[in-house]
Amino acid sequence: MAANLLATSKKLVKALNTRGYMLTFSYKQFMGREGQPHNYYSINRATWNEEKGKYHHTELYSSTSMVRIVLYLRDMWYKENGWELPTDQQLWNNVRKEMEAKENG
Repeated sequence: MAANLLATSKKLVKALNTRGYMLTFSYKQFMGREGQPHNYYSINRATWNEEKGKYHHTELYSSTSMVRIVLYLRDMWYKENGWELPTDQQLWNNVRKEMEAKENG
């Protein structure tokens, strides 16, 4: 299942980039308290820094859950197309509300 989610996330990034979003997907690993490695996924936006002559990457969203990454990208895609956001995942609806509250300060 993780491979399918990874493929889906990359397709969503590619689709959003065709609309000029300049997104990158990355992951790194860290060692958890129990001594097991965990994957940490992030979605970043690249913006050109004229002074330095290179792209600067700003993290938009990150999680250890690939499902949450896909749901975040799905929301971006729905917003880009002007569609109503799905409410099929109750846990994600709560996360979305928390993110919106932080953005609106």
